[in-house]
Amino acid sequence: MFQVEFMGTPGAGKSMLRKYMLNTRSLSDICCLSSEKALIYALKKKSDDLIIRLALKILPKKLTVKYANTILNSYRSQVQVLSCFLADYGASLTGFIQSRQYRNKAHDEKWLAISRYFKIALWYQLINNEIDRRTIVVFDGGFLQKSMSLFLSPGSKENRLPDKELLHYLGNIPLPKIAVWVNSTTESCYQRLLSRPRGLTLRLGKMDRVRITDFLIECQDFFRRIACHVEENGVKVIRVDNEGNPDEVFLKLANMMSSVFFEMLSF
Repeated sequence: MFQVEFMGTPGAGKSMLRKYMLNTRSLSDICCLSSEKALIYALKKKSDDLIIRLALKILPKKLTVKYANTILNSYRSQVQVLSCFLADYGASLTGFIQSRQYRNKAHDEKWLAISRYFKIALWYQLINNEIDRRTIVVFDGGFLQKSMSLFLSPGSKENRLPDKELLHYLGNIPLPKIAVWVNSTTESCYQRLLSRPRGLTLRLGKMDRVRITDFLIECQDFFRRIACHVEENGVKVIRVDNEGNPDEVFLKLANMMSSVFFEMLSF
């Protein structure tokens, strides 16, 4: 697959911009899928599980995409797929477990971080095995974005990750061809987090506004460092400032993505 990943501070508007891109981009000779649709396609080709095959056949397409992760939880070959992934990229998990950030997490936070790592590893491996290399697959929460939940903890005083540990992680994950880095001011991020239907996360909900703002600033610096490191390793980084008129932001994104797709896929 041709992997594209959106990344950025919580509340920056990643999901909204990705949805816009998937719904409005019109490149007639290029196939573009959300990671959810790509996963369903991969499961249809790969799964020999009768229950999953029946669910994918009976349920409306929109429901299968919406509940892609729930359907994946019933996939009986998860261990085999994860073993294949870890054989190639397991050093990234080892590096995380050996980091100071992991040691300083509470037990429940360690479990949650590792489960998130395994989830995206499972998604990546299944999709990459079954999707054609020219097909664009757009992730909202790929390895770059999930690194935030691995290495940053809201309210922690130990959030500054040493470059050595960050580089080790980034050097042992499957990097996307394109990283769309969505930026916004901390105030805009904070207001978007408040306006989400599900509201603030449980952890952020226990913090006052000053501490939440401090955490958002830490996230902005974290993704700035990621953008610099992956760009040095050949990833095309597209920076989008999600401020001002939404239509103008969308149009700018569409123009940049169209140009980059044609340039990188013209082989």
